[in-house]
Amino acid sequence: MFFYLAKAVWFVLQPSTFIALLIGYGAILIWTGWARWGRRFVSIGAVLLLVVGLSPLGNALILPLEDRFPRADLDQQPAPAGFIILGGRRTALSAAPAKRRP
Repeated sequence: MFFYLAKAVWFVLQPSTFIALLIGYGAILIWTGWARWGRRFVSIGAVLLLVVGLSPLGNALILPLEDRFPRADLDQQPAPAGFIILGGRRTALSAAPAKRRP
């Protein structure tokens, strides 16, 4: 249960989703008696969208994660024998028959 709760909370708190919900909620409030708060939410959401989407802030935030590990030199000798790819759970095997090696 905690897994699903964490996924739902992260979905809402994700910056892009949070900004979209802020603008959407503000647009709904504009048509109610809370129009002042609706205009504030839409304005804050639009400013956040412009700052995060059009400024170099996004690149500045992602750069430390990209540069955390050095890039692999694939021309080195001996060449890498393989790669480890991390991913989700695989619950079903392929229906294709396995190839036999001679």
